[in-house]
Amino acid sequence: MRSRGVKHSKKGSDVKFVVAGLACCLLLGLIVFGLLFLTGQNSGPGPTTATLPTAVGGKVTTNTVVGKSGPYEGLAAPDTNFRTIDGRPLKLSDLRGKYVVLWFIAAWCPSCATVGQTIRDHIRGDERVRVIVVGLWTEAVLRMAGLYGRPDVPPPEDANTLKSFLTRWGDPRWYIVLDNEGEFLKLWRISYVDTTFVIDPDGVVRLRSDGPITHTILAAALPPP
Repeated sequence: MRSRGVKHSKKGSDVKFVVAGLACCLLLGLIVFGLLFLTGQNSGPGPTTATLPTAVGGKVTTNTVVGKSGPYEGLAAPDTNFRTIDGRPLKLSDLRGKYVVLWFIAAWCPSCATVGQTIRDHIRGDERVRVIVVGLWTEAVLRMAGLYGRPDVPPPEDANTLKSFLTRWGDPRWYIVLDNEGEFLKLWRISYVDTTFVIDPDGVVRLRSDGPITHTILAAALPPP
């Protein structure tokens, strides 16, 4: 009896060790991904990622900068042409009059599972809100970051992976998009997996969070009906 107990305990310890190791690997991948983009992948006009006007966790603004557009609070959101995984064209400006939650994710990302549930629970039954989920973990983006094919990095994700993830951790009825060319990452100046925007009915960015969001953050950006 004692020897079985010891053996069982060791198994449990081994499983915990493997799970902890996997979590560390995934976290390392997330950090590497962010650092690579911080050091030059998002070069171009406008503020650089080294001087992002937001903190991890997000800030909400009610100020609007007239005549300026960009992926930052107070600016008009870049009008973006998406195509969903089921082939439907989707233009961001066509959703004017609605709040839009624009969420950049990877299915392997540990915090994304929590954030998906947060968004789902927070907006449940709120017809004012639409959600667009952009899968970042594509071959094009990984090649841009120099991560493609590395054994310590999760492989590219496809439409089925994203839909399965959202079925469990979000809502598969949300608009789902894959960044197959890396264009959305550049346009929205993304440096981190699990970046969330809230765009108001007038098309102005009210929240940019370069990191996981909470119900409190969403409540500030999405006032109650």
